[in-house]
Amino acid sequence: MENKSIIDKISKKFEDEEWASGVINSAFVSKNDWLKVLVHIENKDLEIENLKMCLEKQGKSALMGMDAAKKSASIMLKNAEKLFIESSPELIESERAANEVLTNRVDTLETELNALKKEFGINN
Repeated sequence: MENKSIIDKISKKFEDEEWASGVINSAFVSKNDWLKVLVHIENKDLEIENLKMCLEKQGKSALMGMDAAKKSASIMLKNAEKLFIESSPELIESERAANEVLTNRVDTLETELNALKKEFGINN
């Protein structure tokens, strides 16, 4: 039977030889028309595979972008934590107290230096 190879090809697509045979026998469709249908199905299968590959590639690119964004966010978080610690009120107050001690010490040393200059007659 000449339709047997067409039935086989359609059966492979639909995995049901009885259904494919029924379609061919119930319709007055030429062998050429069935081949056109098979070619169309094959083209659609290729198109689907191509789209799947494109989606897979886009998915991989998206994952790479997300990984880069996570790494960047992690670095930014570490910098923010460091800046937060450096700008804490306790740290700022501690630095102010240290500056006050150092300023007082500089004033004391300048006073002593001026007294020594005066004692030894050094102008300047």
